[in-house]
Amino acid sequence: MSRGHKSGHNEPMEDTLAGLAGAAAESILIAMGNYASIVDANPTNTAAAPVSTVIAAIILKPEVSGIFRIDADVGYGDSVSEDVTWQLLAAEPAVPATPITLANGTPAAIFGKTAATGSEGEVEASGTGIVITGAGAPVILNDNIIDSTSAVDQTQGYHVSGLFSFSGMGTTKTPFTLGETAVLYLAVSAPAGVIQNMVVQFSAQEQPST
Repeated sequence: MSRGHKSGHNEPMEDTLAGLAGAAAESILIAMGNYASIVDANPTNTAAAPVSTVIAAIILKPEVSGIFRIDADVGYGDSVSEDVTWQLLAAEPAVPATPITLANGTPAAIFGKTAATGSEGEVEASGTGIVITGAGAPVILNDNIIDSTSAVDQTQGYHVSGLFSFSGMGTTKTPFTLGETAVLYLAVSAPAGVIQNMVVQFSAQEQPST
């Protein structure tokens, strides 16, 4: 009698592999759909001295990796010639399980289909900056001092694009806490002038893997 292959012998293994592949595919879909995008927004002219003014903010809840691809582009004019500080910052809740919220801005974002209920995206609307409530200490993801000249149109710009964790700048990788709201925001500080005629593109999308 031959010792042939027994039918169905590998079915449990095949089912396991299929289940793992299905779970991986689902995680990818969740991450890719967990995004917010602010397009061609126009924050109010901002006199930021002596502190930073938040001109755009996005709230998302990381679900898969806690790593975000963030793209920001701000074209602007300045009322005087000066060094202007731009920053991309992030924060998590000051109290775990207490959502972060935004106020003093105008809703301006579109969201992916897996973005959690309570996701927000606002641009500054009053000249005094967006107010972020419930956030802990911010982490600087990027900063840049730009030698701005006096010009009313969008001849100057701040640009940043890349993959970011909650560790800030450098080589350390600390994913945002899964299941907790995270706020990502742009802030500007102009020592003497008014940042004006801004056009903002700002988006964040969770990555499918750490």
